[in-house]
Amino acid sequence: MNHHPSACKRLLIVAAPLILATQIHYAAAQQPPTERKGVTGKALTAIDLGPEIAGMEGRALRMRMTTVAPGGTIGLHDHKDRPSIVYVLQGTLIEYKDGGTKELNQGDVISQGKDHSHALENRGASPAIFIEAEVIRKE
Repeated sequence: MNHHPSACKRLLIVAAPLILATQIHYAAAQQPPTERKGVTGKALTAIDLGPEIAGMEGRALRMRMTTVAPGGTIGLHDHKDRPSIVYVLQGTLIEYKDGGTKELNQGDVISQGKDHSHALENRGASPAIFIEAEVIRKE
């Protein structure tokens, strides 16, 4: 196939912005945080599930409150063998999950099971606070 040079130039002019946009998209893709910083937690209560539910020996249902300071992060982790539900009480968090991000605000709820990894980041100017209920191995 014989291409005319001006046709190739027109194709390049049309395709270049698309190629650059794709490169910008990938360059702008953000990696989830990998470290835990600016995070404090307080266990609120727990219940031993062994006496409550057959087959749950060695497990507890725990509720805790976590505060993530501005600029704080909870690094990438999974919830394999430790399902969890989070309710945002205050502030804004960015959740990194499945290659994307989602903004979590006051009143939002997320759940984590064995098949996903996620991370959290507070990019705001005020602390973000959430309540988490999770099934854990008893300590």
